[in-house]
Amino acid sequence: MNPSEAVAYLNRWYGSHERVEPLLAIMQDMEPREALELFRDEWSGCDDTRAYTTHVVDTLEAISYDLDWRDVLTDDDRKKFDALPDQIMVWRGSDESTIKGACWSLDRKVAEKFARGHRMMCNPRPTLARAVVSKWDVLFFFTDRNESEVLLDPFDLPEMEIVSVKGAAA
Repeated sequence: MNPSEAVAYLNRWYGSHERVEPLLAIMQDMEPREALELFRDEWSGCDDTRAYTTHVVDTLEAISYDLDWRDVLTDDDRKKFDALPDQIMVWRGSDESTIKGACWSLDRKVAEKFARGHRMMCNPRPTLARAVVSKWDVLFFFTDRNESEVLLDPFDLPEMEIVSVKGAAA
């Protein structure tokens, strides 16, 4: 399946909450550059990715052995990533039960929004975490949807700190 066929297939048969698994399966059968370009273009259309964290991390790490993921970033995202300092503060908002995940943001306000819930998801225990990581540990970087999203391996994270969510009930 070529990338444009993959996009049509994903959009026709899968909603945003069920798209991750078929996206990753399609990527397995592609050349590394095509797979990462498809991931770059389709990831932001995926919601509720928590159950696939290990599969996402493993897929990105496997493909990145053959190709530097930064080579497929948009020009704008590549400039923004290259301008980041070596150590970056990242934020993650989610329910307390899933705080150790792969999706983080460079923007605290974005993470706070995710802590409260978004797009049909409500978190009963909104939780916000922050950590300082090396930018070289980032598995992928996106600025579309104004989320300043970084994907990280949650099993290789340094110690994270839980902080209060502004405006959340205590």
